[in-house]
Amino acid sequence: MFEKIAEQDPSSSDTLEDEDGSSGELFSSDSKTITFLRFCGKCFARGVDEKSGCYSAFRTFCQSQNEKSMFVNFRGNRFNIIFLMGQIAFYHHQRIKHFFETVHGSCNRLQKLTLSLVKKPYIIASCKVLGLISKLITAPLWRLIESNVHVLDMNNSYHTLLAFFDRASEDSSDFINGNDHPFDSSLIERDEIYVKLVQPSDVIDDNACALAQMAFKGLGGVLRKAMKEQLPGGSFFQPTDEIREHTKSVIPHNKVPERVFGILDFFLRYRPNATTISNEAFLMFAFNKTSEWLQSLPITEKEKLLTECRKEGRQMQAKYKERLKEIEAKRRENLQNKQLALEKKQKRALQVKSKHTNAILYYGLWQRPDDVENILAELSNTEKRKALSSQIRFRQKVLKQTVIDKQLYQMSEKGKAYSLEKLKNNVIQLIKDAADSPSEESPTQEIPLLVGKKVIHTFNEGKWPGRVLSVVAGFPEFYNIVYDCDLQENSSPNAIYTYTLKEDYRNGNLEIVPE
Repeated sequence: MFEKIAEQDPSSSDTLEDEDGSSGELFSSDSKTITFLRFCGKCFARGVDEKSGCYSAFRTFCQSQNEKSMFVNFRGNRFNIIFLMGQIAFYHHQRIKHFFETVHGSCNRLQKLTLSLVKKPYIIASCKVLGLISKLITAPLWRLIESNVHVLDMNNSYHTLLAFFDRASEDSSDFINGNDHPFDSSLIERDEIYVKLVQPSDVIDDNACALAQMAFKGLGGVLRKAMKEQLPGGSFFQPTDEIREHTKSVIPHNKVPERVFGILDFFLRYRPNATTISNEAFLMFAFNKTSEWLQSLPITEKEKLLTECRKEGRQMQAKYKERLKEIEAKRRENLQNKQLALEKKQKRALQVKSKHTNAILYYGLWQRPDDVENILAELSNTEKRKALSSQIRFRQKVLKQTVIDKQLYQMSEKGKAYSLEKLKNNVIQLIKDAADSPSEESPTQEIPLLVGKKVIHTFNEGKWPGRVLSVVAGFPEFYNIVYDCDLQENSSPNAIYTYTLKEDYRNGNLEIVPE
């Protein structure tokens, strides 16, 4: 999103060139701003990339200027890491450039690409926007959430934030200067990074305003969708006392479940053979502070509870095993249902292919534009439409011909059937497109070349001698074959058929006759 404003900027091309003239391309689905933040983490964060990074040198350089590096590993963190890394990268961007150009040098491709990216004004503008979002929006919002407020007391804060997004998406100049923010000033940490972020810059601020407006428009949409029940019109925006009482134990953040899943992930890696019930017991014992509660009980009561728990433990294990059996049975049932659904799907696909194949056997597969004109001249208008439809559907459903224009496979538009001329032109275009594709027989190790060979083709009805004429243009797996019964002396064959003869040869249904 942040790069859209710079698409016409020659400096924003994907090929990055360093001062020595060597260049490298960014093969990544990330935007170049996110790539830059990743590179900063690899270069300047402790222990991230010991081979290509320069953490120690950059830390020493920062200490010589009474500064801290502050960079952290980009990976292993949640989405909000981009805002934190954005503010750090903006704070250090001039220092990074000076470090690579005059102090340390860019010694490898990672460092050269990082230097190339830090020179791009729109990337620094993007980092400024991310940093300001961190300082003025996400960090204050998180402080509000962690202030032990009732989850429904956050409604007004979300409403205020949404109003800010709507306002700033039209004009974000005051936000860029630090004068417009959604939350109370007491929640904003005005440290040296904040001071750096709100300093005016003629080179950066114009781009930063445009980027911020784009960002706020997107963030506003996300907030409307995520918090719709706590915004005006939502079922919890104006809660009753009863609802507030029912939701008083609901935490306004997801730190606890995130911590639970983090510890569970560690258990699964540290002791992969542990059972689910064992991991659950550890987690509940730790998070419920069971040990502290037991220590607060009298000795007799504690011993009594422990004895009862040991007895109940056997029952719980038995229930757990029964539950595992139920889960396994349900999985087998689901697998069987999937198998049946797959069989039905394959059967339907086979029926569709059979239908279109039967139609093409009647009219033949037209493989040259001349065939279209010659055959249509002998058909009535009703038969012409059926014939053209069979050609199009066979190429779509059976040959699976790839087309750029999907309308070539359409029979109608807005409820109105295509004219015969339109259908004819579509068929001719499909034939021409296929002719541009490989049309030669491809040899394989197990199967000899078939074109020009006399063969005996076996069907359920019997064996049919014939000769393989050619492959279908654009579809080397399909062969044109004429059978002896359709040949007449001194005349063209009555019918030419199309089959996947290699598959029949593998299955023993095609035999080559020596000549």
